[in-house]
Amino acid sequence: MIFNDDLRKHVPPSQLDKAYGGDVDFKYDHTVYWAAINKLCTERRAAYKEKWIQGGKRMGEYEAYLRGGEQKSLAELENGGDVKEGLDVPAAGDLVV
Repeated sequence: MIFNDDLRKHVPPSQLDKAYGGDVDFKYDHTVYWAAINKLCTERRAAYKEKWIQGGKRMGEYEAYLRGGEQKSLAELENGGDVKEGLDVPAAGDLVV
């Protein structure tokens, strides 16, 4: 085991923070990055929801399907390729009895 090895042996100085012997002088500014992260999360959440609706609104849907991989949806696998609507999911604020 090697402890406190020179990180420049493993990471190019152009990609390594100055605190670790590199050339990068990165300053994190929350106001700059937070808006971009929130926008990206909102877009991805909407895309996953749309894919979930297309797949039949099934609870326990495969994450690989939702992310757009080659995985078939849960409904497609259970119904031999036929996507049927699942139970309607109440919208936020709807009264569930």
